[in-house]
Amino acid sequence: MSLSDVMSAFALQVFPEVGFVLFGAAFLVIAVTMFLRRNRTYFERARFLPLEEDGGARQGSEATGHE
Repeated sequence: MSLSDVMSAFALQVFPEVGFVLFGAAFLVIAVTMFLRRNRTYFERARFLPLEEDGGARQGSEATGHE
């Protein structure tokens, strides 16, 4: 029994199909999470994080710097 006989008996075509299904499921979960209304406040706060020095988004008059 040669190595090519052993490898051909493993049914390796299943692995790319499983990977594709797992990728598709992860993509759908992330896409649905992004568009749910209950996550709107989290993403609204997170979109300002790169611009803030203290690591959090400011609310109200603190966002403009005016009092």
